[in-house]
Amino acid sequence: MAITPNLSGDTAASTKRREPRFACRPTNVTAIETGLRLTATVVEVSRSGCRLHVDSLVPVGTRVVVEFERHRLSGRIRYCRIDSPGVFEAGVETEDFSNTPTVVT
Repeated sequence: MAITPNLSGDTAASTKRREPRFACRPTNVTAIETGLRLTATVVEVSRSGCRLHVDSLVPVGTRVVVEFERHRLSGRIRYCRIDSPGVFEAGVETEDFSNTPTVVT
C-alpha cells in the first residue's frame, strides 16, 4: 500500500496537527458489532485516527476495522456528520494500528 503524506496545502490545519496525515485507499471497512461492511473512502489517516467518507450515518461509538493492503486500523467512531448529499464524514479514533501478515500461497 502506498501511504503518502497529505500535502494538500492546508497549512493552517496541518500546523495544528499532532502528527502528519496521510491519504490512502482501504481494502475493507467493517463495523465490528454488526459485521456490516461499510462503503467508505479514507480521506486521511494517522496513527491516532482517520477520517472516512461513508454513504450512511454510523452511530458514535461504533467499533470499526479499516483494512489496507498491509495494515489494519481498529477504533471507534467519534463523530459522523453530513458532508454533502449522500455522503457522511466520520472520524475514527484509533485503538490499534498494526501490520497484517502477508499470506504466501
